[in-house]
Amino acid sequence: APNATFSAGSTCRSVSDCSPSGRHDVPVSRQFAQIVRFGVVGLCATVLYVTLAFFFATTFSRWPSAFSAFAAYVVAGLFSYLAHKLFTFASDGDHAREAPRFVAVSAAGFGLAALLPLVLHDVMGLSLAIPVLLTAVIVPVMNFVALRWFVFRRPAANATASSPGAASG
Repeated sequence: APNATFSAGSTCRSVSDCSPSGRHDVPVSRQFAQIVRFGVVGLCATVLYVTLAFFFATTFSRWPSAFSAFAAYVVAGLFSYLAHKLFTFASDGDHAREAPRFVAVSAAGFGLAALLPLVLHDVMGLSLAIPVLLTAVIVPVMNFVALRWFVFRRPAANATASSPGAASG
């Protein structure tokens, strides 16, 4: 079977995820399934955010709406982190390493979502639809790539123990 050999020094999560070299040579069907899981988690996080934002705004009507939205965003972000970690990318990595990276990626996506309308609409005078649609495409793609290759990617198992020129048996 393809991908039946697994190297102990691999950066992969399982035999079926990678080649012996440790590269993420995931079969197309697995990549597609991972993208679908990413989309499902994103959709669920969005529904959770919208639901909680309205719930907090109506339940705690004395709060400014920004507080309700922020509280909902934090809860949805926590859900998103855990769901992507456990479901989308099946990572058993350390929270101390992955959580700050997830926050950084989320902050970058948020920054881009704010920057595109500022520059393209407010400064350049383009229709607001252009930066909004660009954000809706660029941020999820950027997040998927960053989560897969930066946040939930494992460091090489024997990065310090093995040398690049070591012979394999």
